[in-house]
Amino acid sequence: MAGGRFRHKKIIKLAKGYRGRGKNVYSVAVNRVEKALQHAYRGRRLKRRNYRKLWIQQVNAGARLHGIRYKDLIHSLSVADIDLNRKVLADLAITEPYSFKAVAETARVVAARRREAGEIASDAPTVPGARARRSEVARRAFVEGGAETVRGAWRDA
Repeated sequence: MAGGRFRHKKIIKLAKGYRGRGKNVYSVAVNRVEKALQHAYRGRRLKRRNYRKLWIQQVNAGARLHGIRYKDLIHSLSVADIDLNRKVLADLAITEPYSFKAVAETARVVAARRREAGEIASDAPTVPGARARRSEVARRAFVEGGAETVRGAWRDA
């Protein structure tokens, strides 16, 4: 019976701090602890996912300041065999702007070579704010003429 006692003590110890019978009744505590462990497992994955999203946003903001899109920056870095992950790039963009500028310039040169070789479409917007101008055109068209005009404005911009 010693094995059962150990198992009960382990579950009750994990249930410390729970409210009601969840902290001291084994049959209730088992379910609460199991659910808590599921939430913890999921939370660890969500934390990683959220950090990756944050790093991508930070790198994108830094890249656009230097006139290159995020996807072009990442792909050009991989083509140039520069192995910097998104966490390091985000840290460079925030704490070392001049170092990030050098990395962005290297990526822009690689992207320009690829554009000359025909690997990238030459009409790809590399100017910061190109999408913002486009949405401004669509907003004005919507105010002036409704939804049908917006679709035309998107094509013309």
